[in-house]
Amino acid sequence: MVLSVGIIEIGIQESENTEAFSIASKIKVFAVSTRDLITKAYSIGPGYSIRVKFPISLPGRLC
Repeated sequence: MVLSVGIIEIGIQESENTEAFSIASKIKVFAVSTRDLITKAYSIGPGYSIRVKFPISLPGRLC
């Protein structure tokens, strides 16, 4: 029984680590895309605007 609880705990920790890595990857891709879009908007000149949707939902009032 102790062994199975330990294995379940390891599985839960790995699942949480995977989810955190997935979110970090999405944020990094978003940051790179945003950087490229800002560079594009700056090079085109005044009057050019871009709308970007955040790839993940944020809890509370931040979304």
